[in-house]
Amino acid sequence: MDFFKTFYRFINNNITLSRLFLLWYMISFIIILTLSLIILKFTLKPIEQFAKEIDNINSNNLNKKIKVKWIPKELLIIKKNFNIILSRLYDSFQKINQFSEDVSHELRTPLHSLKVEIEVALQKERTNNEYKETLISNLEECNKIYELIDNLTFLAKTEKKDIQIKPDPFSISKEISYLVEPFEPIAEEKNLPYIFDRMYRVNNLNIKRNNNLGLGLSMVKNLIELQKGTITIQSEFEKGTTVTLNFPNCIQSI
Repeated sequence: MDFFKTFYRFINNNITLSRLFLLWYMISFIIILTLSLIILKFTLKPIEQFAKEIDNINSNNLNKKIKVKWIPKELLIIKKNFNIILSRLYDSFQKINQFSEDVSHELRTPLHSLKVEIEVALQKERTNNEYKETLISNLEECNKIYELIDNLTFLAKTEKKDIQIKPDPFSISKEISYLVEPFEPIAEEKNLPYIFDRMYRVNNLNIKRNNNLGLGLSMVKNLIELQKGTITIQSEFEKGTTVTLNFPNCIQSI
């Protein structure tokens, strides 16, 4: 009889102890789960802010930067590279907008001349020679428009980096020896990085650009880069301009 009583107490104590362990496990689980949720929320908050700032960026505010104060170190490189991409996109959009304005201006000028000359010619009866002079003048303006369109088309082709260039080695010194002559300063030092941009205007120098579309240097730069070369320009006031072309892949072949 005493054996059964002892066994009963043993079982009862074990059940009570098991319940205590179970209760402790449940409480520990709840505490750990709560702490995990708090930590997860704290960790995801900057990521949510990061995503929100990205969502608010559009073509009108590409100069905006991601300014999340705290972010997991794993995402720091993403934040840095994303801001770099934004800067490049902003610069590209600015160039496109400026280029569109420049093209509109370049097209508007000859078209306006055409319109005025035609309107003047139609105001009264004129001789055949007068009509001929008007048509010749109109043809000159049309040629300017065609030249602009051809240059823009050629420039667009040179900007495609997948064009295959077949090198044809030759002695460039013989080709350009008779072309070397002093150049006037083309830009201040602060403006030199931009002179390869399409239709870039240097406003602080008295340069005649009546027949200059502002596309030549862009074409030269693209053609040289297609051949894995580089072009640099140095310009000093009252000293002149130095243009350096480098074709590293062709040096050994010449």
